[in-house]
Amino acid sequence: MLIDVTERTLLQEKLTQLATIDSLTGVYNRTFFLELSRERLANSSPGKNPLSLIMFDIDHFKSINDRYGHEHGDIALQHIVEVCSRHTREKDVFGRYGGEEFVLCLPETTLTQAGQLAEVIRRDIEASTLHTASSSIHITASFGVVEAVHPEVTLEELLSEADQALYTSKRSGRNTVYLSNGLSNFTWIQDSAI
Repeated sequence: MLIDVTERTLLQEKLTQLATIDSLTGVYNRTFFLELSRERLANSSPGKNPLSLIMFDIDHFKSINDRYGHEHGDIALQHIVEVCSRHTREKDVFGRYGGEEFVLCLPETTLTQAGQLAEVIRRDIEASTLHTASSSIHITASFGVVEAVHPEVTLEELLSEADQALYTSKRSGRNTVYLSNGLSNFTWIQDSAI
């Protein structure tokens, strides 16, 4: 009887992990990231308890897979998570949004603070060459940052705006951070801004 209960408990824990964690990178999967971020957004209030999002993806990820193979692409994703995790707080929500795209939900964080964090992470990724047994891979990433400035804003609207800022970064040469003011106007973070 005790063995049956133990096995059932282990199975439930495994199912919970599969439902919440991205198996490759160890961060939250998209579905669970969205669930937790909606909770954080509901508890935020512009001006008093701000909330910001950072969306980023690996520059030229397809060329990493093409040149070094998908195994190295997987290692690159894990490397990015390791670098980024050095800069996150316990209350932050870090998830894999899809493919080579990641997202951070930052409670109690203004747009300026989130932009500064994104720039710190961008620099760390750029400086942290991935060394494997067969090669060294230089990786960069592009970032889009947005803050919830209206109490009625939805998570989907914030993600869309962060995505637009991210693609502004991509169109502007990659390996940069762009902030969105929520009106599809974007500001570039320069090294001197932090």
